[in-house]
Amino acid sequence: MYLYAHATMFGDRPAGRVGLQTPCRSTAASCLRVAIRTVLLLWIFLYAGSGAAWASLDPDKPITQYIHQGWNTTQGLPQNSVLALAQTPDGHLWLGTEEGLVRFDGVRFTIFDKHTAALQNNVIRALLVDREKRLWIGTEGGLSCYSGGKFTAFTTRNGLSNNSILALYEDHNGALWIGTDGGGLIRFQDGNFQVFTKRDGLGDNQVFSISGDAYGALWIGTHGGLSKRTDGKFVTLTAKDGLASDYIRAVHVDRHGVIWAGTSDG
Repeated sequence: MYLYAHATMFGDRPAGRVGLQTPCRSTAASCLRVAIRTVLLLWIFLYAGSGAAWASLDPDKPITQYIHQGWNTTQGLPQNSVLALAQTPDGHLWLGTEEGLVRFDGVRFTIFDKHTAALQNNVIRALLVDREKRLWIGTEGGLSCYSGGKFTAFTTRNGLSNNSILALYEDHNGALWIGTDGGGLIRFQDGNFQVFTKRDGLGDNQVFSISGDAYGALWIGTHGGLSKRTDGKFVTLTAKDGLASDYIRAVHVDRHGVIWAGTSDG
């Protein structure tokens, strides 16, 4: 995969650009997956960084009418696998790759890695911008926070249960929730880490995705089903309850309160 921009014109003004694409070289199905992912990622970018008047795509316009532009190592990326995306309020696009964190201003790439910043590992799997405008970076070697031009690192020495970070989410109270690869779910608030594992009712200690609903409930995608945390208690749904698989890789609560779960089997 490589960084990929997608733009359309409303009058004479470009609507925006961003995205992620795997080169489409094989089947029609793979091309369709690329097109769907492209539209989704562009919508996310426009919604986050643009005005409401041109913050969405025309659903009736064919994908072929949009302008595409791609970037890879030739243009300055340190590595072509882009694993996470986020945009800070200053307009910078941040990319998580397997060879470091990248800041993109639309023209040039600035690379931050374990040799130049307080990153414990170069593999960046999760990015989140919180309500305080801080950028949180989940790596395979710990958690980092970028604020005021400085990086701060957190590892098991500071209270993490596991240094491999897979997911990040901020709830309505400003607490940061951290999904780990084997260390369960972690809540970070007021400088303190609190760990939740299978012993507390979590479906599994591998946490791949986290989302929340309007009622304050937390939805967690694990290797052992879809867990819901509400009023301090966990309830887990599995394939026995109708899920396609217990292996939940992605969770999203939409604006209508519908919970979407992406599994290893549909």
